[in-house]
Amino acid sequence: MGDKGGATDEQTRLKSIVETAVDGIITIDDRGIIHSFNAAATRLFGYAADEVIGTDAAMLMPAPCKDQHDGYLKRFIESGIKENIGIGREVTGQRKDGSTFRMRFAVGAFWHGDQKWFTGIVHDVTEQKQAEERAMQSERLAAIGQVMTVLTHESRNALQLSQANLEMLVVELEELQKSNSAGNSRVAEALDFTERIQMAQNRLQLLFNELRDFAAP
Repeated sequence: MGDKGGATDEQTRLKSIVETAVDGIITIDDRGIIHSFNAAATRLFGYAADEVIGTDAAMLMPAPCKDQHDGYLKRFIESGIKENIGIGREVTGQRKDGSTFRMRFAVGAFWHGDQKWFTGIVHDVTEQKQAEERAMQSERLAAIGQVMTVLTHESRNALQLSQANLEMLVVELEELQKSNSAGNSRVAEALDFTERIQMAQNRLQLLFNELRDFAAP
């Protein structure tokens, strides 16, 4: 009686460990049929245990992952090739409502009597992927900011040089206007063009200053 009670206690303890695990734990047989589905797996996939036990584990995966899953099991049973067995990999899971999520999936194999069984450990990596995406976005924005800083600096230098030459041209045209009354109309027209160019350059200067201030943080 004591041994039987001890075995029962051990089974209860192991079941409690599985049920309170943070990650989803699923066991399937060599046909891909689900035999156990812990509480964490229910939270991840949205199925109650009694909804999936006795069904094909492929229901937890979107196409084409379903076909790949069945192929892995078939090849392992027929040839003993441990493709993805004992190796964690990232795959896409499918919830009861049809939505999908990225998960880390590791599979272990064991014998129970004369039958091969598999234990799958599922870890949701959605938040991790989102954090990685935010980090990449921050890096891209920082790189853009650096490029904009260099661009505005070099552009302002070129603009300042252009502005200096334009001012010298204005001085020359004004001197020409004083000394050549016959060509005053054409000189006045040229001065009008230079004034328009100066206005455009002033707007560009303001734009570059705004870009520099925006890119700096």
